[in-house]
Amino acid sequence: MDRSTIEVFSNIGEIAMTSLIFPDSFSKGIELFSNGGNVKLLSLDVYWLK
Repeated sequence: MDRSTIEVFSNIGEIAMTSLIFPDSFSKGIELFSNGGNVKLLSLDVYWLK
């Protein structure tokens, strides 16, 4: 995630998603959710960009 792009990779790169976002200046968090199913998050890696 940079200032306007989020990239998500799942199942060792088998599934990928990129989304353009426009958060307001007060947004400081990340929320994960599932629509209509159960998900088990086994790990999450976050890489801070300079």
